[in-house]
Amino acid sequence: MNPRIGKYISSHCSETMLPVIAMTATSDNNVYILSGEEFSSQLSLHVYNHEGNVWGHLSSVQRCKRYIGYNVGYNVGPPTYEFLLESDGHLYYLTVTLDDADVLLWNRKYSWQTKQWLECSEPQIDRIARFS
Repeated sequence: MNPRIGKYISSHCSETMLPVIAMTATSDNNVYILSGEEFSSQLSLHVYNHEGNVWGHLSSVQRCKRYIGYNVGYNVGPPTYEFLLESDGHLYYLTVTLDDADVLLWNRKYSWQTKQWLECSEPQIDRIARFS
């Protein structure tokens, strides 16, 4: 995969895989997705196998409890967004909930050694700019 020279991967998720919640491509050209039902308390982490053109299951992660029960599509509860990010070779699952008074951040870091998700300290935010 190299978008700069027009090389991309083409794949489809199996019918048994749950809906994709978040996706990222890493600096080493690996593609990861978090999948799960909308109100599920757990998400599954999958990695794309380029050679076999298949998705492989790596791990499961507990979903942020503040997210469970909110249905963003039907505007029930504050807007909540989920992300899968890579930074310096580490995968992070980040949930951002926006309400009128605050921005709530919740994140987990994937440990390659233990193949488990680790709690991260909540980031300290000095000032938040709101855009209309």
